[in-house]
Amino acid sequence: MSDIMENTVEPTTDSHLPRKSFHILAASIIPVIYYTQWLSWEVSAALVVAAMVIWVGADLFRLYNPAFNQFAMKVIGPLLKTKEATQITSSSYILIASSFAILLLPWQIACASLFFIALGDPAAAVVGKLFGSIRFGNDKSLEGSVAMFVVCLWTGIYITKSVEIALVGALVAALVELYSFGLDDNLAVPIFSGLAMAAVLASL
Repeated sequence: MSDIMENTVEPTTDSHLPRKSFHILAASIIPVIYYTQWLSWEVSAALVVAAMVIWVGADLFRLYNPAFNQFAMKVIGPLLKTKEATQITSSSYILIASSFAILLLPWQIACASLFFIALGDPAAAVVGKLFGSIRFGNDKSLEGSVAMFVVCLWTGIYITKSVEIALVGALVAALVELYSFGLDDNLAVPIFSGLAMAAVLASL
């Protein structure tokens, strides 16, 4: 890994605006297509899993091939966090979470959990950065967590048509984003919130 560090062109910025704009756009593509049912479940699942395998494979190859990593950083570096120069990118985690959600969760819950990370996580980051004054030990803010909860709640209600399901999902999403138990938010938020909403649905 030290060779990668020495031969990597690091992302040129950690600015929230370009990264979060890209995050919202890229992370929304899958749930939008899935929610509108533009494609059948079988086609959607096959495409998402294929994209996950290809992207994650390329991501891992990048990490162990300094020349390819340098090229990748020149192309997508401005859209990445600095740490992603030597780690798996957020896009890989989103694709893994998307595959999990589409394959294993009811479709409305899968869509809601993926929109939570596509819309709720950027809301938490932007509000926390601009207005966060009550900080936790991990430097995340109460204001950011509240923003994520509100965005996820309204998104969840719109998609699932259930206040109970959306309330539990939004609460779990906000708590996991605040403290993700060592997992990347882009992986942990959809999985844990999706499982929580699925449990509520099963109990109704």
